[in-house]
Amino acid sequence: MQILTISPEALKPVLGSPRTADESRGARPPRPFAPGEILSVLITGHQPGSKVRLQIGDASVIADSPAPLQVGDKLTVRVEQLQPALVLRIIGQPDEESLIMNASMKLYRSNPDAFKEALTGLREIFNGNMLEGTALRLNPKDLLVLSSLLDKIVLSKTQMENPQFLKDFVASLGLSVERDLLKALSDPTLLNAGKGAPTLKELLLRLSSELQGIDAKGYFYSTDTTQPLSGLSRWVDQALKVIESLQIVNVLAQDQDQLFAFQVPFQCADGIRMQDVFIQTDRDGKGSADGKHYKVVLFIDMDALGEMAVEAGIQEGMFRCTLKCHDRKTADFITQSLPELQDRLERLGYRAPNVQCTLDRDLRSWKRDLLQEYRLFSQNTINVCV
Repeated sequence: MQILTISPEALKPVLGSPRTADESRGARPPRPFAPGEILSVLITGHQPGSKVRLQIGDASVIADSPAPLQVGDKLTVRVEQLQPALVLRIIGQPDEESLIMNASMKLYRSNPDAFKEALTGLREIFNGNMLEGTALRLNPKDLLVLSSLLDKIVLSKTQMENPQFLKDFVASLGLSVERDLLKALSDPTLLNAGKGAPTLKELLLRLSSELQGIDAKGYFYSTDTTQPLSGLSRWVDQALKVIESLQIVNVLAQDQDQLFAFQVPFQCADGIRMQDVFIQTDRDGKGSADGKHYKVVLFIDMDALGEMAVEAGIQEGMFRCTLKCHDRKTADFITQSLPELQDRLERLGYRAPNVQCTLDRDLRSWKRDLLQEYRLFSQNTINVCV
């Protein structure tokens, strides 16, 4: 398969110049590419030395091409590498399913705050008075349930005592809606058994459909109604896109790494902060249920404790856990509480639980290295066109 290579200098029209230290403390602006992303490029010209001019979106760049390409060719390429040069592999035209999967992975990788942004936007609309006086015809009961679900999926003081929070979070968000429907095809009685409060995804789909109907019928044109409903429509569509991306990510993660990957909103004093949760079983799938090894990794960002990581393993009643802290004061505080934590774990039935706390000044690098062990986050994960 043919490779196109674009040097860092040639990428400047696309990426722009790095920000100054005063502007962003040395950080570069986000790249518009993600590993595995599918792009459409146009060959617009030839350059000396086996080079071609490519049109990528609105930018024109020069790439090295070992084989001749025709001006006017429209190519589908996959991002293979970002550093030190951008490497694009020419592939066949992806099907619709592949495009959806790649779009979901791009959203998940390139914008980790997408879930937080969508949730915050919807809560501001539904917990405020922005919908008063609008032409919204959705069942008022559904609107109340929707508002309640937006609070239910956030881990707060009221949810802290719920040992089933993560399970309820998955159900309330609607991550398993399609799976449950698939099971019902073979056992229709599950439809009646599963009847209950609708999930957030189901309610958002209903709301999205109604908003499109209102727009099509021209129900609102006044200043008082147009602005809140257009804003609502944007946030509803964004939230649906985020939920579907999380579903696709977990389907791929289960297939490739026996991994579940969740983003859990946590209510802090300064607002919502997202916590990453990764749950993995034995990759080879061998062993009995009792002997199977489970690994849980949490990446936490708290207002008082700061950044932390928790890496825990459970096998045959044995519990091993390491807490990694970015700050020395946090590490000292947690270390003092470890005897109480071990005592509580023993009461829960774990045999000789081992819990320790360490100081790690570079948690982000540790997180990056850990995630690279999974194909979901590796460079060539989304090889959906081959």
